Amino acid sequence: MTLLTTVGARPQFVKAAVVSRVLRRTIGLHRSQTIEAHAEDRTKPPYQPQMKTDMQTSISITTNSHQRNLHLQAEQHPLVDDQSFPSIEGYINHLIHLKAYDEAARFVAGKAVLDVGCNAGYGIEVLAATATLVAGIDVSPQAVKAAQTRLGAKADIRLYNGVQCSFAARSFDVATSFQVIEHVSDYKAYLSEIVRLLRPDGMVVFTTPNARLRLDPGMKPWNEFHVREFSPSELKELLSTSFDSVEIRGLFGEDELHQIECKRCARARVAARSRPASPRPTLGGTVKRALPWLVPVRNRVRKWTRREQEPARLARTDIARFSTQDLFYKTDSLDEALDLMAICRNARKQ
Repeated sequence: MTLLTTVGARPQFVKAAVVSRVLRRTIGLHRSQTIEAHAEDRTKPPYQPQMKTDMQTSISITTNSHQRNLHLQAEQHPLVDDQSFPSIEGYINHLIHLKAYDEAARFVAGKAVLDVGCNAGYGIEVLAATATLVAGIDVSPQAVKAAQTRLGAKADIRLYNGVQCSFAARSFDVATSFQVIEHVSDYKAYLSEIVRLLRPDGMVVFTTPNARLRLDPGMKPWNEFHVREFSPSELKELLSTSFDSVEIRGLFGEDELHQIECKRCARARVAARSRPASPRPTLGGTVKRALPWLVPVRNRVRKWTRREQEPARLARTDIARFSTQDLFYKTDSLDEALDLMAICRNARKQ
């Protein structure tokens, strides 16, 4: 019986063989590493259990949680695609993010600027038009590589471990950190590193989604990568621990644009209400927690066995309907704002 009758065909059993070979190789490597670790353990003195204080246990739990979040943000958060948009809502969301860089460009003329959480570097291109020096840091190796490829010699892009980066203290006049603070689990580490990098008269500009628009009271963020979303007063309260001057502004849009974003958030909020507070564990989630080394294998298998589908693209006529000129910042009615901006000066000594 002939199993393969057509030249160039890709039957399922061929894919299955490839998947099986990848899994056997990876599992074998993991098994050998485990055996080596166990052999090494046998050469060490017997384990002596020690009692931890409540404070030590709390610190350990906090540190582990922070590291898990850093891994999630670094390995799974998608890169920003500023070239194609699947819907008008996606395009407006991009304009909201881009408007922050347009606004920040007014503050950076002739100055050294650092973008904290630069992603693929699309915003640094805006800042580079007026700043004398631009740099960026991100916890994602994929994002750093994409930004370096995009910007070349225009900007110094470096990987950041979530605690400290390799730039020297007092290197920058201005720092921007847009759509980042909602992803952060250790505010002290995040803010103290920004303060370390600022010159004495420096300023920082943050942006973040407005929890008043997006969430019910007490609701957790429906964006899986967001740790916490802030109301205007909550954002000011947090940043005031590191800066003596904190000015909160709200982003608003012309009527049609504003309503499209409000309706998008309302739909997501309604969908979030129907989700159970403590979702039942899934097989995929259990495997991911128990065998995290299988996640990259799964991703490789999916890439090899699934045909990539061309994403839907928004028509040029729809894109032409809106621009960043349809968005503006103001300091009143902040609870109704689409997004929040905080302009911070007079950093406190850490």
